[in-house]
Amino acid sequence: AKPPPFTPPPPLVAPPPACAEAAAAKVINLTVATVPHSNLGGVGPDSGDQTLILANAGSLPDGTAFDIVLTSDSSYVTANNALNGINDAHFGTINVAAGTSSVMTFSLLDSKTQQPVAPDEFVFSMYDFDSGKKGKATEFAVVSGFDHYVLSPDTEVAVSTEADGSSRFTATEAGKGSDNPTDATDLTGLQLSRTVSFYFKKVSSFKVTLGSSSGSSGRNTMFTGQTPFDPVCPPPAPPGSSSPPVPAPAPAAVTAAAPPRSEERRVGKECRSRWS
Repeated sequence: AKPPPFTPPPPLVAPPPACAEAAAAKVINLTVATVPHSNLGGVGPDSGDQTLILANAGSLPDGTAFDIVLTSDSSYVTANNALNGINDAHFGTINVAAGTSSVMTFSLLDSKTQQPVAPDEFVFSMYDFDSGKKGKATEFAVVSGFDHYVLSPDTEVAVSTEADGSSRFTATEAGKGSDNPTDATDLTGLQLSRTVSFYFKKVSSFKVTLGSSSGSSGRNTMFTGQTPFDPVCPPPAPPGSSSPPVPAPAPAAVTAAAPPRSEERRVGKECRSRWS
């Protein structure tokens, strides 16, 4: 009998390279970070340098590991210094006393040399924007220096522009401990609506003002270097084509009257994004 005709195996196809937004969500990784020192603003529990150090908090594409070192201005007050650091779910956490605010500086430093490093692009996500009962201790954050940010289309976070051009993000709904996220990338719809992901490009430090309105106790800011929102990547080239991929359709542009700068939003199934 004749042997069956030879059928060549299908050609090997290399996986497509990760697009910039997808790669940016892998730069900061708090799942393997440690907290060797915690004395943010001099409030303890450690003594010495008034910093909060998240060691081995991320790495560059060439493998260079870096730490994130946080400092605060002199107005920082905490309701519980033990909550500053990284929690069991691998979120970075900062506790701020209700009715106060403070400017935090996040610096990315080479783990060996302690010199600044500036990744091409990285993600910084903030979670659980909410308030206490009856609108007390309403959380807010003022952020600047980012390239763009991403929100859920059903966001509960109100966004406004400060006089200096920075962006203010304010909670609008009450929350409770049982609805806090426990996985940085697997969130419920409610948790997504209280999350903001920022994309920074080629910066070694950035500032975030954390605070809340008056109330009792304190509020915990939760953050990671991951994002629960799907990255916006260009479509792949058609199979067997050597031509570059066709560009994705241009995002819808919306001009806002209030902000002093032009505003552009991408409105899709997964997210709403704004470039600063």
